[in-house]
Amino acid sequence: MGLCVATALGLALARPERRVLAMTGDGELLMGIGALAVVGAQAPQNLGILVLDNEHFGETGRQPGLTGMRTDLCAIARGVGIEHTLEVTAMDQIDALAELMFGTPGPTFAVAKIALTEHPWALPEKDGAVIARRFMTAATE
Repeated sequence: MGLCVATALGLALARPERRVLAMTGDGELLMGIGALAVVGAQAPQNLGILVLDNEHFGETGRQPGLTGMRTDLCAIARGVGIEHTLEVTAMDQIDALAELMFGTPGPTFAVAKIALTEHPWALPEKDGAVIARRFMTAATE
């Protein structure tokens, strides 16, 4: 928890010829919010950050999260120097989201407000060796 943006930043700096997209949740981002300041300082042109925000802490029991109260993630991103931000609240913004994430030099940052569903949920893989292999395979392709 909290390392998605930091990991994506490292990958973006190591592989400047590739576009890197960090896709994370609101709670996970808040666990590592300081990484956004490093992204703002480093300003990698190939990094996009997309936050799927259901305004709840899903992994710990779906308690109401901070973004459903007063926390504005786009304002935080702008505050640390990430100039290009977007909050997506409707399907008609998908083209603008795609352009920001894949067509705008980075760093870019977007929050997509999504519904909290009652569908059964599964926690991510916790086997470190499996995660490392999957990451290395994807990073070297």
